[in-house]
Amino acid sequence: MTGRSARAVPVSRVFPWWYVAGAVASIVVIVASQVGQPAVVAFWGPVIGLTIRDRLDDARSRADEGRDTSRAALLGPAWLEPVLSLLLTSFAVGLSFVLGAVFDHGPAAVAWTGSALCGASALAYLAILLRGRRRSRRTVDTR
Repeated sequence: MTGRSARAVPVSRVFPWWYVAGAVASIVVIVASQVGQPAVVAFWGPVIGLTIRDRLDDARSRADEGRDTSRAALLGPAWLEPVLSLLLTSFAVGLSFVLGAVFDHGPAAVAWTGSALCGASALAYLAILLRGRRRSRRTVDTR
């Protein structure tokens, strides 16, 4: 036994359904395009697993403190998970295109398309991260 208490909420309450949709979408795009490396979709397993673990830990600490453990309280803004899923999907597809072009000797256009997808996704993620950080800093300053 690891000393952890029982689950505070069922897994279905913290399950990242949008990430599963992103995983399926990236598999479909990679298989349909036939230019990407399908092995890249393996990164979705840890992404989904770590998300579940982190949300369960958050739910456990919230339950211990007597705070709300509803799905809305655990997930944050309603727009965040779909947007992050879209960014992760485009990053996975872009990475698979880059790896497909490098290892399967694909055309340079595929490598550039993959690089553009990866770069755009990373920049958009960074913008969301900085926006959230600025907002949390502003919230702390006003308290």
